[in-house]
Amino acid sequence: MITYDSFKQVVLEDISKTYQINFQLSHREWIDAVEQVQRDLLYNRLYFQKEVTYDDFVNRLYIFLSMKLRNHADM
Repeated sequence: MITYDSFKQVVLEDISKTYQINFQLSHREWIDAVEQVQRDLLYNRLYFQKEVTYDDFVNRLYIFLSMKLRNHADM
């Protein structure tokens, strides 16, 4: 059975392995990031009629978190 925490752990581990970066996220930061990525992917699915894969989700989440991290560093 997949739980919320196990899904979060797997996704963050996949990001870490693929991009060699570790994100430490609070519960709220995780929820905000996932919701934003889901909206983006849903838009792509509806507008471009494109199937969404787990890899698409992980890649978009990495991009979103990287941009957010960069914005905080610029402050």
